[in-house]
Amino acid sequence: MDRYPLRPVCRLVAPLFGVLIFASVASAQQTVYSNETEFFDAVAAAGWQTYAEGFEGPAWDGVRSPDPFNRHSVESIANLGVTWHARPGNLITTNHNWARDYRGWGIYEDQISGFSASELFGATDRTIFAISGWINTNPDLGDIAIEVNGEFVDTVRIGSGHSFIGVIDTRGFTSFRILDPDGEHVWGADDFTYAAPRAPQLELVLEAVCPDGGSARLAWNRATPGGLVALLMAPTLGQFTIPNNRPCPGTALDLSAQGLRIVYTGPTGNSGHKALMVNVPQGVCGSQLQMLDLTTCGVSAAWEIQ
Repeated sequence: MDRYPLRPVCRLVAPLFGVLIFASVASAQQTVYSNETEFFDAVAAAGWQTYAEGFEGPAWDGVRSPDPFNRHSVESIANLGVTWHARPGNLITTNHNWARDYRGWGIYEDQISGFSASELFGATDRTIFAISGWINTNPDLGDIAIEVNGEFVDTVRIGSGHSFIGVIDTRGFTSFRILDPDGEHVWGADDFTYAAPRAPQLELVLEAVCPDGGSARLAWNRATPGGLVALLMAPTLGQFTIPNNRPCPGTALDLSAQGLRIVYTGPTGNSGHKALMVNVPQGVCGSQLQMLDLTTCGVSAAWEIQ
């Protein structure tokens, strides 16, 4: 099979790249969750795009503190459109102790100004509607809350080890604060998710040429004008989240991880619409395509090569 399955006239590139029950309803706009499944079901029902922050990517490489006596901490870090910071006088860093998987990294407040209960803050570069994460308190059985836009919502009781907490506010918010309202517990956290409205969806169309393959018209619409797109291909549909060390980290794709590759990158066109001719080998018939806008990280619906 041809090394690059879709060969357009333009240049191709090689591959880049303790569950509790639902907690409470604080108001008609705000809902607090301690059950991960119910949180993500609500996010999916709203049609929001999710972004996963696991504190593992290169944005966080400068704040690794596996040795408590030799910490590497900073005032703030921006990643995935969210700027994390601590209270004035304190810093943020990561270590293995607060990670859900001890081989990974979890975030915590480096309390330079003096020992007290932990707090962390986030400011977003766009309106988001949901946030969730996994919190571990010391000692166990702490009550943790996530305030959004300065409004206290409700607490979730943290068990032994990491426990899930999520907040949805249908009005949207651009800041959050994670804290123990009683001021009694130090804590760390891992595996956060943000949810925001999807950008207008890319439209992807590939002319049918199967089962024989051949020359076909590939077109897209509603991309960012003057931007870049990537076309991804996988043998089947599935679920894959782009990792933190790749473009558009945290973006969810509808393609299987097995055999996933990027078969084309190129400009979107001045209007966000473009068409070009590609060669479709017979061997890729039945595979799935999906387009990624590298500016907004929006995705198209999956398209079967037919």
